[in-house]
Amino acid sequence: MYNLEKSVGFLLHRTDVRLTNFLMEKLKPFNLTPEQWVVLDSLDVDHGVTQKQLSAKLDKDQTTMVRMINSMKNKGLVMKKSNEYDKRSHYIYLTNTGMELKVQVVPIVKKAHEQITTDISNHEINALRNLLNKLYKNVENKI
Repeated sequence: MYNLEKSVGFLLHRTDVRLTNFLMEKLKPFNLTPEQWVVLDSLDVDHGVTQKQLSAKLDKDQTTMVRMINSMKNKGLVMKKSNEYDKRSHYIYLTNTGMELKVQVVPIVKKAHEQITTDISNHEINALRNLLNKLYKNVENKI
């Protein structure tokens, strides 16, 4: 018999909601959402990517990414530069304000990670990462 509470999808979703809410509370003083944090961190690693590239990397649809980038631009966290070869495309960069905010937020995110992984060994965390990546690839191959 099917049991929703034992379903991997249900357990992942329930955990995702709880983790997102937890991180939202931690980032609230910085006027930053968990999704914006991911963009901030990604742009610090990959300077000058297009919105399309960022959407693909973060697995977000382009409409959502455009809204998020515009919101972050209005906060002064990112800037857009036109692509001289394709006027429909923009490169996205962190501003100095965005870089400074990332420096402030990293310790908060690290501490949150420590809090949620209390009593979980490094071996278990690595195993979980591997399993989640396998699940992701399985779903990706079915779409």
